[in-house]
Amino acid sequence: MHVRTHGIVLAVPCFVVFAGTGVDAATIRVPADQPTIQAGIDAATAPGDVVLVAPGTYTGLGNHDIELRGRDIVVRSESGAAVTIMDCEDLGRGFHVHQGETAGAVIECFTVLHGRADSGAGMRIAGASPAVTACVIRSCRVMPGSQGNVPFAHLQDGRPGRGRGAWPGEYLAGGVEYSRG
Repeated sequence: MHVRTHGIVLAVPCFVVFAGTGVDAATIRVPADQPTIQAGIDAATAPGDVVLVAPGTYTGLGNHDIELRGRDIVVRSESGAAVTIMDCEDLGRGFHVHQGETAGAVIECFTVLHGRADSGAGMRIAGASPAVTACVIRSCRVMPGSQGNVPFAHLQDGRPGRGRGAWPGEYLAGGVEYSRG
């Protein structure tokens, strides 16, 4: 059984976003305060909290299939996508944002490698509209027989893309799946 590997490099368009990080916003550092990216997100309980991820390559449980859990928080690499890498090791996707997060939810400056899922192996956004800036999605793949088995990152609502999924308004891809829902 062969899985088609995609050499997608996607730099999601940068947006200048000033998240509502008020005086009460907490900063949770990974791995100093929490051992994994997901643990850092789970510790961020208030809108505007910042999860600041130190440079390094993050693997294993808690560092793939990352969910913001409906929170409008900022998940940011401390030093940029070139040195902050989520290696999913073909065990799941990078980010899955699907619980109504708004533009107050921010994902910044990560490289996601070796994601594997039925679609959106690097990042899947459905029913949410987070701000995603300066991220690189590379070497992610969809499972055999998936409709997203195409060598492009597809985005919707005026963003680049071609190739539709099974449902109206749905785009599937190995790298990114985006549907506002």
